[in-house]
Amino acid sequence: MQPNDAPYLSTGAATRRLHLARTTLPRAALRGAIAPAFHTPGDALRFRAADIDAYARQLTDPASSPLGRARMGAEDRA
Repeated sequence: MQPNDAPYLSTGAATRRLHLARTTLPRAALRGAIAPAFHTPGDALRFRAADIDAYARQLTDPASSPLGRARMGAEDRA
């Protein structure tokens, strides 16, 4: 898929949609929690709206993410 085939969100637009600080989403991308759709020639990140919505669900329901399920399992063992 080419960058012009679908609507993409800038980091700023995506963090506003998620109600996060602007630096949080790039850090999440660095640790692999969310993958950017592509980098612009200036190395800015662009995200698919559907990916941002899925990430929002992970943030509001930790059990829906692999890390959240692992943490919940660790709490059950404690």
